[in-house]
Amino acid sequence: MGKIKITHKIILGIILFTLIIPNLTYPAKYKAKGWWYLSLTDFYAVLPPNLNPYVRLLSGAIGFGSPISVGMGTALVEGSREWGGILPIYLYWVPYIQFKENFAWPVCYFFLGFSEWTGDINIYLRAGMGIHYSVPIIGFGAEAGIIRYGYYYGYYEERTTYISPFIGITLSLLSIWKGIKVEEIEIHPPSIQILASFSDADGNKILSGSEEGKIQISITNKGNGKAKDCHLEISILEKNYKEIISYQEFLGVGNIQTNESRTVNIPIKAKGELPKGSFTIKITCHYKTEGNEPGSEVSEITINTAPTTGMIKVAFKNLSTEGLPSWIIPTPLEYADYSVEYSQDKVIILNLNTGERKTKNVSSKEEAQNFAKNFFLSWDKEPPRILLSSSGGTVNTENVKLFIRLSDDRKLDEMKIYLNGRLYKTEAFAEATETEREILIPLDMGDNEVKII
Repeated sequence: MGKIKITHKIILGIILFTLIIPNLTYPAKYKAKGWWYLSLTDFYAVLPPNLNPYVRLLSGAIGFGSPISVGMGTALVEGSREWGGILPIYLYWVPYIQFKENFAWPVCYFFLGFSEWTGDINIYLRAGMGIHYSVPIIGFGAEAGIIRYGYYYGYYEERTTYISPFIGITLSLLSIWKGIKVEEIEIHPPSIQILASFSDADGNKILSGSEEGKIQISITNKGNGKAKDCHLEISILEKNYKEIISYQEFLGVGNIQTNESRTVNIPIKAKGELPKGSFTIKITCHYKTEGNEPGSEVSEITINTAPTTGMIKVAFKNLSTEGLPSWIIPTPLEYADYSVEYSQDKVIILNLNTGERKTKNVSSKEEAQNFAKNFFLSWDKEPPRILLSSSGGTVNTENVKLFIRLSDDRKLDEMKIYLNGRLYKTEAFAEATETEREILIPLDMGDNEVKII
């Protein structure tokens, strides 16, 4: 056992790294000028080569705070059945120690211990690293390192030297780690600002059926502290839109320093035809402060939607869309079906697909606005029609099944069904001019009135 194999060192290093990394990533809210440790009894159980328990009585240590972090300690006695030492001297280096006000928990430390035993065992050395979690009265932890000791079989016999790696667990009674002149560290909080904008394929900022778009999100840290582990959570608030819109729900952003901005693009797409309306996207930026305290900032953006069927894309120049029918979608010229332009004394309406043109001389912008409005309103000449499978009467039943056919010369938008003055059902349509529905309506006791709009 005089030499340690390289494989042992690698395995030992991996285990020690795994034990210590949680401590190194834990936030430190307090700093101290120094630290001290005192324990009545420490029980150890170490491996390999065999499970070997040993004890340390009346141990203590004292050291400097960060960044020096070195210290010295001793114990009344330390040892097991085979080896040990009286008043061993320990040197400590404590790269990480987490204070809870005056108490320290947890602690990561490296150590080198030396003692000379006057009996059968002589020259005891122990070196390694460990972690210690302590609360008042009791503490526990883990250590790993190398033990070296010499063993005499008799006064005149040669000494045998043992060197062995070890991994062990510790249990301490009446154990306490405390800080010297502990001060709370001022942690500067971040301040997250979210700005979001929407753009779509045809540039009209209205998401249409099967159209693709993106949400550009800018995240800026206006605070005095770093925002750690930032990630975005995206959700649609309206239930009826969640199933018909494809989008990315989570996105990692990383750390954002003070006065730093990050810009991300979230792709969004309509899975099929959409109703005319709008939906709201809630954007939540989750982050941690420098003290690892969780935080979040919320922003919302509303996106208008429209079906592709039955809608007309029109580019307007020098005129507003006020008073126009709902099936007109203002759109940039390169994606439009019609253009409407007003200049000085005339208004020109141009069909961009066929080249057909309508021109009218006008004396004011108001007259030009009315001409454009009436031009498109003239396309919708008839009101919508409703045909039902029943016109009413006396029936003895708890439910009534209605077959409904809706039609219009221009476009159907929405149907509302009222039962005895109360709204029973609302449905928006993407179909252009005609649709059928079969509705089962539960009736109240007595006379019932069903109204369909």
